[in-house]
Amino acid sequence: MIKCKNTIKSTNKVYLFNRWGDNRMVSITGFKRLNALKNKEMYGYMLAGTSLIIGTIFNQLSFLFYFAIAFLGWKNHKKELDEIQLYYFIMPYSIIIGFSVWNYGVAHFVAVVIGILIAIVFSKVMKGLINYIDIKFGIIFLLPITFFTLSYSFDKLPALNVIEIPSILAPIYNHTPILRIASVIGVYLTIFTIVLLINSIIGLILDKSNTKIYKAIIAIIILLIISSNVLSTGDMLVIEESKPINVAAIQGDVVSVEGRPLVLGERFDFDFNHYKNMLSNVEADIFVFPQVPLGIYDIENRADHLYRQRLISLANEKNGILVGLLIESSSIYGGKRHKFISAYLVSPEGFIGKSSKRNLNFFTQSIIFSQSDNYSTVFSDYGELGVTISDDIRDLNTVRLLKKNGAEVILSTSNDDNFGVTFPANYNLFPVINAIQYNIPVVVANQDGTSMVVDKSGKIISQLDVKEKGVLVNEVKVQKTISIYSLFGRYLELLLAIFIAVLVIKSIRRYYF
Repeated sequence: MIKCKNTIKSTNKVYLFNRWGDNRMVSITGFKRLNALKNKEMYGYMLAGTSLIIGTIFNQLSFLFYFAIAFLGWKNHKKELDEIQLYYFIMPYSIIIGFSVWNYGVAHFVAVVIGILIAIVFSKVMKGLINYIDIKFGIIFLLPITFFTLSYSFDKLPALNVIEIPSILAPIYNHTPILRIASVIGVYLTIFTIVLLINSIIGLILDKSNTKIYKAIIAIIILLIISSNVLSTGDMLVIEESKPINVAAIQGDVVSVEGRPLVLGERFDFDFNHYKNMLSNVEADIFVFPQVPLGIYDIENRADHLYRQRLISLANEKNGILVGLLIESSSIYGGKRHKFISAYLVSPEGFIGKSSKRNLNFFTQSIIFSQSDNYSTVFSDYGELGVTISDDIRDLNTVRLLKKNGAEVILSTSNDDNFGVTFPANYNLFPVINAIQYNIPVVVANQDGTSMVVDKSGKIISQLDVKEKGVLVNEVKVQKTISIYSLFGRYLELLLAIFIAVLVIKSIRRYYF
């Protein structure tokens, strides 16, 4: 027998009272979610859930993100949110999560099954947070708390953060004026605040008993948006004068080029010459290559002279700094312990620094390579350079530590040729949100995803879309800046997370003990 609120029990069926005020009853025998599709309103939830994430694929439709949240806010204020409704709302998003797991080798149909299972879990969690936590003005705050909890948990819990889960904010990655509130409160509280704003606007329309509260919340959030835009785009958080430099980000799918050799050494030569030819008429101070190995770096200084010398020669030819990927290993000691995915910085004088990947692909790279725990910056004539490799830019903590150690610009060598091609907006969000949170310019060179140059306010200066080939050359301002989020915003996130955990524990004790 299935137990649920507001039910009539019989010998062979359970009936769920319709919560919309009439006498209709929905049979929920074995497959209650499938049977719920007899109610046409479920398709409205599915459509709203699709609207929530459609902007990850078709960015022209990203505005539908706000309508999806508004739909859920409307149902929330009408007290029509239960597990089945939430299941169909969240299912389109959870199926995308399933396909993010599929990128690691899971079959397509399994990805759909994973998505459905995640939707079941999400809907149960959302129902518990919305319907069973007892706080004053819960109708206002519990929906934003729910979105915050899901996003925060998947990024922070060790068992979950290895999966490349698309952010709820991915569809609106280029809605910079809204996202700039992350410069003060961070990405998770930005999710909370956007949902709170929309939910309060809906409440102002539907709930006349709390009009003053809704107006106060809306006014505070609008003030936060305005003030964060003033702070991000101005010079109030700048410590020293800027040093303008020209940075080139190279994008090109060398993997699919006809005639690419299969032998590793020959492939290094082919890839290097491919990108070198793309730079033939390009002038810049720093050149960032995508995440494609251009050779090896032998820490014993025995087997890498060819690769080392030609990078130095190219740096001399271009009279600038190169940021290129090399496989770092030892010609004496083999094994994973001495093997890293490393980006080396090369000037006309030679190698000036390196940065090894800290966030390895859990299913493939972590088996072969070691994970770096070094967040040092590289000193250069153009300022202190922070370097990230692929998933490092997705890990918000990496950029925070590089910034803490003095980085004045983030240079990212990336390769988003799977998940990033299918849902490019997800990867596009992270350079933007990192720039905003840490008040630092970000340059991304992507092999087959999206390359971009982002200023410290999160404004996308230039961008190459998925599958495009070319070189972005833009001026960025390198300077020491203050990050409000680093100073206290991230502690607000932690306080809210602790507060929610306390509420959940109290609710569990109340209902189950």
